[in-house]
Amino acid sequence: MKEAKKSKEAKEDLIREILESNIGLQNKHADLMLELSKLSKHVENLLDLFEGAATAIKKGEDREPLAERLDKLLEQNKNIANGLLLLEKYIRERKGPEPLSFSR
Repeated sequence: MKEAKKSKEAKEDLIREILESNIGLQNKHADLMLELSKLSKHVENLLDLFEGAATAIKKGEDREPLAERLDKLLEQNKNIANGLLLLEKYIRERKGPEPLSFSR
């Protein structure tokens, strides 16, 4: 008789744990759905932004200023590269020739 009570209590405990786990899982599922909804809205906004940019490019809007900015950036990069090359040359000339080392 005691074993039947223990068995019944064990089953009830197990059912209670399963129900609690199921409720917890449902809560997590609801949280996930909310986050997916937010993500969907953000992706939609990003897509709208890209569509607007594509339309502006097709119409020719902002094409010239963008090309000018890219040309300026390219020129700046060339100047920086030339400056770095001159700096390297200066350091090598100032340092002098590398001494030879003989090791045994």
